This record gives sequence, C-alpha cells and structure tokens, in this order.
Amino acid sequence: MPESVMVELSTPHGDTPQSDFALQYDRILAATGCRTYSDLARILGIKQAAVSDVKRRKSIPAEWLLNLLEKMGISPEWIRSGAGPINP
Repeated sequence: MPESVMVELSTPHGDTPQSDFALQYDRILAATGCRTYSDLARILGIKQAAVSDVKRRKSIPAEWLLNLLEKMGISPEWIRSGAGPINP
C-alpha cells in the first residue's frame, strides 16, 4: 500500500490554504487580546461585518497583516506560519 503524502495547495493571489485559516485567526486573536469580532474590528479600524466576511471566506486579507504590523508590531510571517518572533 503506498504511503500517503501531504501536499500544501497554494491558492490564487498568494493566499494561504483554508486549512491554515483557523490557526492564523487564532494567532491574531492571541496577539491582539481580542475576544470578539467587534474587538478585532475596532483594532483593525474596520466594520464588524468585515470580520464576519473574512471568517466566512476563510482567508486573512493582506491589509489585515499590514495593519497589524503597523499598529501593533505583529509580524505577518508569524501570523501566517507561527514561525519566528511575534514582533519583528
């Protein structure tokens, strides 16, 4: 019987696979101390509905990564992969 091989699928526009979304979202919540959609929306300067939309699509927008880097010094690479320091 052949061994199973895990392959990470890339998605258009450099987005990460959907399976990574939950981990990335959890890292964002942990680093920001947010507990609710409205907490996160307030930090990002967006509407709560935008957070709901991102959760539905299961893809962290690049704008969020840049915003979190600029406002809170949170590393986009750490959010995406969990590797490296939280603050670059």
